[in-house]
Amino acid sequence: MKLTMRDLAQAGPVYQQVKNELEAMISSNEIKSGDKLPRAGEIARANNIPEGEVVRAYHEMVLSGLLNKTQKKNLFGDTVVEHTVK
Repeated sequence: MKLTMRDLAQAGPVYQQVKNELEAMISSNEIKSGDKLPRAGEIARANNIPEGEVVRAYHEMVLSGLLNKTQKKNLFGDTVVEHTVK
């Protein structure tokens, strides 16, 4: 999944940019409730960013209740994440 990343040097932490992009995609219904999101590594490779930044964005979205983990693994593994509309 390719994200529209702004100038990384001026736009704040990478994980926050990833989180903001995913939240915008959810708000615009580009990502619908029940859609499975790509693994963190896939997003990282597609956007040339560290995987840990995507993992942190997913983790924060899970903590805020915007995403639900569908497996009992942590986000560093092969976990697929589904979002729920608040």
